[in-house]
Amino acid sequence: MVGVYKLTSSKISGALYLYYDNKSLRSFQSELNKPLTEEQWKYLREKLPLQEDQVTTLEQYNLVVQPIKGKSVQDKVILFCMYYKHYRGTSYAAKTLEKANLKGIPVTEDLLTIFFNSPLQNFTLKNYIDRINITKDHLKNGVPGDKLVTFPAYFDEKFEKTLNQEQTTAYHAHLISLGWAKHYNPNAGNVWHKKADNTR
Repeated sequence: MVGVYKLTSSKISGALYLYYDNKSLRSFQSELNKPLTEEQWKYLREKLPLQEDQVTTLEQYNLVVQPIKGKSVQDKVILFCMYYKHYRGTSYAAKTLEKANLKGIPVTEDLLTIFFNSPLQNFTLKNYIDRINITKDHLKNGVPGDKLVTFPAYFDEKFEKTLNQEQTTAYHAHLISLGWAKHYNPNAGNVWHKKADNTR
């Protein structure tokens, strides 16, 4: 589903991050202390694998490739933002205070999956931090039964009408994560459709 990899090398100062969604490369982010030279950037662009199962091929070019573990604050922020993009369909810019409060807060793929599948309206990093004990409890003991809702992989208007406001928000986030988009039709109101995959 979501794969985030950290690239390091003795030839660069800092780290590079690759974000794969459904096994395809979706974004590339640099967190470097010193910019890449034009030659380095051109070389890297030519080598970036478009499919997740090929990411380890970068190791033959003197790059260390590691699935992101969320140990440093920087790694935690990157991991959160990539999951936010997957589940919410848009980018997230972490605030300075949110980053400062991440010390001692675990950020893992399992916790993020629980958090972003929760029937919430607020999916900010601050709310993740504030709710970390609840999220950890749900990961350990399961989500309380009254909150368990299985969302279909398509838009179902009748199903949507059975949901409360928080569940509706979570259902919409679920659809967006699967590549659905909502637009307004003057004759029919809000209409959901599956976006075409424009990956080249």
